[in-house]
Amino acid sequence: MSENSSPHDVVQLAQVPRAVLAQTGKPVTYRRLYTAILDGLIPAEQRNGRWHLTEKTIAEIPKLLRLAA
Repeated sequence: MSENSSPHDVVQLAQVPRAVLAQTGKPVTYRRLYTAILDGLIPAEQRNGRWHLTEKTIAEIPKLLRLAA
């Protein structure tokens, strides 16, 4: 994440599964997202021990994880 990201553009990992489902209609589990972040497949930043993703990254998750169309 860049220094230009505002707090409003960033979402905690715990909120991402619901955000992906709401945006795409495609379910993805917290565990799958967490593993993908650790494996470097999804860009994220750790702040105070919690992973955060940008709204832009959340929109790209179906493509990054090759979720079924």
